[in-house]
Amino acid sequence: DYVRLHEADVALVLIPSAVQVSRPHSSFLKRAGFWIDDEMYSSTKPQKLLAAWARQERVAVLDLLPLLRNQPEPHKLYFKHDNHFNLRGNTVVYDLVQKHLLERWLKHHAKRR
Repeated sequence: DYVRLHEADVALVLIPSAVQVSRPHSSFLKRAGFWIDDEMYSSTKPQKLLAAWARQERVAVLDLLPLLRNQPEPHKLYFKHDNHFNLRGNTVVYDLVQKHLLERWLKHHAKRR
């Protein structure tokens, strides 16, 4: 309600787990003692659930999962033994989010003319 009252724009960025983007991360986590289901790599269930909620609430969504999987050497977007983005991963995500927001802004302002 606050967002609509103030005519603000909200976008939800879906950031996937390293395991969803790159299989080598599941090997590391398994060796570290974590239980990792092989279906985690192919699963898009978290993204689908959040996207459905966003559609219902009329919130824009940027799902990074397919965009990150399509990057050259997606396993190199994360720290080798971590679930967090490294410098390259942060740069790629920054560029993707910036492009998405710019496209939304241009589309929104084109409608206002």
